[in-house]
Amino acid sequence: MKNIFLRFLLFIATTSMTFGSFANEGLNVDLAILKINKEVKSLNNEILSLKDEIEVLRENQRLNSEKIAELLQMIELSQIKQRTINQISRSKPKHSVVSTIQ
Repeated sequence: MKNIFLRFLLFIATTSMTFGSFANEGLNVDLAILKINKEVKSLNNEILSLKDEIEVLRENQRLNSEKIAELLQMIELSQIKQRTINQISRSKPKHSVVSTIQ
C-alpha cells in the first residue's frame, strides 16, 4: 500500500512539475509577445512621425524653391534694367543725360 501511494505521489509530483514548467513557458511566451507588440506599436508611431516630418520638409522645400525662383526673376529684371540704362546712356550724348537727370 505504501508502495502504491509513493508511486502515485511520484507520478503527481512529476506531472505537476511538467505542467508547471509548461505554464511558465506559456507565460514567458505571452510576455515576449506582449513586448514585441509594444515594440511594433512604438515603431509604427515612429514611422508615422517620420512620415509627417518628411511631409513638412517637402512643403518647406517647395516654398524655398518658389522663393529662389522669385529671387532669380528679380535678379534677371535688375540685370535687364541695368543693361537698358547702359544702352540708353551710350546712345545719348552725355550732356543730354545730365540734363535729363536734373
